[in-house]
Amino acid sequence: MATLTGSMANLAGNLAGTISNMASPVTVAGTMVGTVQYMSPEQIQGKEADARSDIFAFGAMLYEMLAGRRAFEGKSQLSVASAILDREPDPLSTVQPLTPPALEHVVRTCLAKEPEDRFQSAHDLKLQLQWIVGAGSQVGAPAIVTSRRKSAGKILIAAMTAGWLVAIAAAVLAIMYAGRLNSAQQPVHASLEAPAGFELSRVMTGAPVLSPDGKQIAFLMTKKNVASSSFAKAPHSIDTFAPHMIFVRNIDSNEVTSLPGTEGALFPFWSPDGKYLGFFADGKLKKILASGGPAQTLCDAPDGRGGTWNELGTIVFSPRISGPLDSVSDGGGTPVEVTRRLKDVPEFTHRNPYFLPDGKHFLYVQSGGNAGRLSGIYVASLAGGEPTQILAAGSNVAYSDGYLFYVKDGTLTAQAFSPSSLRFEGNAVSIAAGIEFHGPRNLGYFSVSRNLLLYRKAVVEDRELVWLDNAGKVIDRWGEPAPYSGYSFSPGSRMTVLTRASANGSEGSLWLGDPQRKTVQRLTADSGQIQTAVVSADGNSVYIASSAFSSSTLVRRALTASGNEEKMLDGLEGSYDVGSISQDGRYLFLDKQDSKTNWDIYYMDLQGERKLIPLLTGPYAERLSALSPDDKWLAYTSNETGRIELYVTPFPGAGSKWQISSNGVGGEFDWSSDSKNLRYREGEKVYNVEVHANAGRPDFAPPKELMSIPGNAILISISSDGKRALAAQPVGDSTDAPIDFILNWQHLVH
Repeated sequence: MATLTGSMANLAGNLAGTISNMASPVTVAGTMVGTVQYMSPEQIQGKEADARSDIFAFGAMLYEMLAGRRAFEGKSQLSVASAILDREPDPLSTVQPLTPPALEHVVRTCLAKEPEDRFQSAHDLKLQLQWIVGAGSQVGAPAIVTSRRKSAGKILIAAMTAGWLVAIAAAVLAIMYAGRLNSAQQPVHASLEAPAGFELSRVMTGAPVLSPDGKQIAFLMTKKNVASSSFAKAPHSIDTFAPHMIFVRNIDSNEVTSLPGTEGALFPFWSPDGKYLGFFADGKLKKILASGGPAQTLCDAPDGRGGTWNELGTIVFSPRISGPLDSVSDGGGTPVEVTRRLKDVPEFTHRNPYFLPDGKHFLYVQSGGNAGRLSGIYVASLAGGEPTQILAAGSNVAYSDGYLFYVKDGTLTAQAFSPSSLRFEGNAVSIAAGIEFHGPRNLGYFSVSRNLLLYRKAVVEDRELVWLDNAGKVIDRWGEPAPYSGYSFSPGSRMTVLTRASANGSEGSLWLGDPQRKTVQRLTADSGQIQTAVVSADGNSVYIASSAFSSSTLVRRALTASGNEEKMLDGLEGSYDVGSISQDGRYLFLDKQDSKTNWDIYYMDLQGERKLIPLLTGPYAERLSALSPDDKWLAYTSNETGRIELYVTPFPGAGSKWQISSNGVGGEFDWSSDSKNLRYREGEKVYNVEVHANAGRPDFAPPKELMSIPGNAILISISSDGKRALAAQPVGDSTDAPIDFILNWQHLVH
């Protein structure tokens, strides 16, 4: 918490009795925590402070002593800081009419916005106060008008009180001058929590962004339990399902407002004048007034991965999961490629662009090449030319006041950077460890503008493995609680593979769960890569896919004593996830993320040539498949209606399809062991659909409610009789990390 330095801090304590009836500084949850009431404008702006900053602080305290209230007030410390920068306190003569004009002049001079307009030294101020104490203030003193009932004694007391306050002020100034105080700018810390009923969206959907003037914050939130971990079967793509919306907080007023028309928004970014926000939704790049209004579509962007906007009206953005960056006018139009394609590297990505102050050069993340050899942060120009790597770390960036911010090894880092020479200067400085970071999208949860920095630390939520009855009540627990964030389930072996999140909430490690033996054991070490796996039908091996952006590997590892590992596919272009395995163990299904067709479903015949065969490769996100035990029907999800729904198609020759759900689903569905029932989750309910064969095609009965599931639980599997469910649910109350703020972050890097 920031406090006044030196004798000014002692002064605050000495005056406690005098101002004990005043409201305490703002420290409520979700607002600034610290003391800015006595900070000078230059300190708030992160500029160098000197003795004149102490004089401003003294003026603020003297104003309190005389007026009985603070010179600058607000609902939060941030709004107080804004008042210090932009507003003048009410004249003392209107608050306390008995204030001598000369004393009011002293206070007003102390509180001048510009240091040059204040007293230039404590000595000058002390002489002025000594003159006032010596009756100089009587010159021009206001006339005192009293009623007959007001006693002369009360007037005398008021006059004596004013003189006593001035005497205290003079004494304090003498202490200040004798001590030759040197002010130091102080960082002030803050926090912002989500409003009741909402939760801050994870960084994978887009980092928060401060407006260029540092007075507004745009961030994503969603309603609690709506975009819950019920979609944990695909944790790194939860944005496909979650109804995110952009919210804007005005720092001065402390108000948080939503922006209708931004439902499903991803990766927001500001216009340079702070009037508009750009974002991605519905496969388009859009913009909307920050004050509200209809959203305007600018161009196509099937899978946007970040944008930036310069003062000339040019937006540079990443339109899809792979390929170069594009640019487009902020009025809309046809995009053109603005970064070069990599030679001999079919799968690469340029994303998270960020304009430097000149509006011509921009930074971006590049991923691609063997073992990521071409990955890092690069700088390019709208004028063309060869891009240059400036940093090997892959992270979004932000620049302010001579420093470039990025995340390295989970730590928010600042390093002096010259936008003119495009070079780093000096050593990197660690700002905060444990920042929420999503490796597959190279995104850290932070933003900086002027002297305000914000970030969010990762909170990893522990869950316990439980059996639930059909009412959603716990009937059994097993295993130790752990940060489970995803799963797969093998219907043949009845075993599950669980994903445990890493300390920063991103990709972590895989663990093998055996519900029958009630055991959990490690399969893989923590990794920044996406790891997915499923157990074979006989329970003797596990298939593991490891995916970086541009390549994937598939191995089969024995779960027997030998632990032998066989590499089945290596150097696959693109990102593959293991989806599921058939109950008889013959067919392995994988999901591939494709820059042109979104998500596709492939399969491999483990009893055949073991080659990947494309099955569903349409223009929509087809994924998360489950084959019926009789190997005839494949259930999967698709977003072709604009919402994730459950479908069924014949296997292996996919052709006709039938839509099963109508109100949206996640990734939690399975077949009964006889292939006659398909169960799926919708919110806090699980529904059952009976399946009847009819001349070689299935007939689906209307869905019927089967059981209830807590909204914050991960549904792993349903028992064959439909009376129990295996789930992972949070231990205790769910926690949502706040957004942390630092005002005057410059103090941390000097």
